[in-house]
Amino acid sequence: MKSLKDLALDYIDLFLMHWPSSNYEFNLETYRALEEMVNEGYIRSIGVSNFQIHHLEHLLPFVKIKPVTNQIELHPGLSQVPLVKYCESNDMVVTSYGPFMKGEALVMPSIISLAQKYNKTPAQIIIRYLIDRKIIAIPKSIHYDRIEENFNVFDFKLSQSDINEILNSNQGKRVYLDPDNRPGILTCELD
Repeated sequence: MKSLKDLALDYIDLFLMHWPSSNYEFNLETYRALEEMVNEGYIRSIGVSNFQIHHLEHLLPFVKIKPVTNQIELHPGLSQVPLVKYCESNDMVVTSYGPFMKGEALVMPSIISLAQKYNKTPAQIIIRYLIDRKIIAIPKSIHYDRIEENFNVFDFKLSQSDINEILNSNQGKRVYLDPDNRPGILTCELD
């Protein structure tokens, strides 16, 4: 496999199928190719990214190796509760990308209020909120002090009422592309 050679690795720990296609057969064929790579030892685990419930419902009954994770846009403005419950009920860990909503979540009044209550930063409140929901958070930063701040979230927990307050901030707002409505993305067709 060229990627392994380019990376100078013997195997890849986790390989994600990044975007679902509206063509469910294409999704299945792509996923089966990843399963084959697991069987050949090139990949240890497979996950998906941006899969909604309907994508997973058309994939899971036909796979031999379940995805270990579904990496999705998830933040205080987009709680994704039904999708998270669906993934959990199918033994998939949810990974949140964009947890800060491109910075918008850091200035939400409820987040600021909780940051003051817990004597933490808004970013730390958001990361802790995700951890307390059993969701993996992958916040982005290139600044050392912010990266260090993002790790300093294990000395407190949010109360359930505070988690519910953040869940109630849900606006169904996406700041990244919608997996079901992606302008400019071609749909792959099988011959």
